Amino acid sequence: MRFSTPDRGGRNTDTFKRQSEQWRHAYAQAGTMGELFPKVEELLIASTFVDPISLGHYSPRQHIIFPAAKAFFAFACPRTLCLHGGFRLEEVVIKALKAGKVSASGTLECPGHMEPPESQPVPCSLRMDYRIDVRYAPSKKR
Repeated sequence: MRFSTPDRGGRNTDTFKRQSEQWRHAYAQAGTMGELFPKVEELLIASTFVDPISLGHYSPRQHIIFPAAKAFFAFACPRTLCLHGGFRLEEVVIKALKAGKVSASGTLECPGHMEPPESQPVPCSLRMDYRIDVRYAPSKKR
């Protein structure tokens, strides 16, 4: 199966542009780690990708989030032609932080799809295996 840049009269080009703007807007609206999670000194999100339909190979990623950085836990799908996809870790991260956990791991599947030029949309199905490691600030003694 070969995919080319979708165009279909500019419809997908506009969709990709809107999708990119939505990610930027959500990031801009996020508060900082220090504001939202003052006890967290550092949060590491490491991810690897598994492609069950073997369309590509995707490099592992690491995101280190410090107190001054945005508390944004969503990542666009690395599959270039994926529409309406991505990986949202907000729920996992917030649950781990509220429970005081120092690590969490799991797998998410991209909910997006690709639109080959002359056929029906194909589910993205890219899976992200993630690990979250948290370092909390030392407790202040009185």
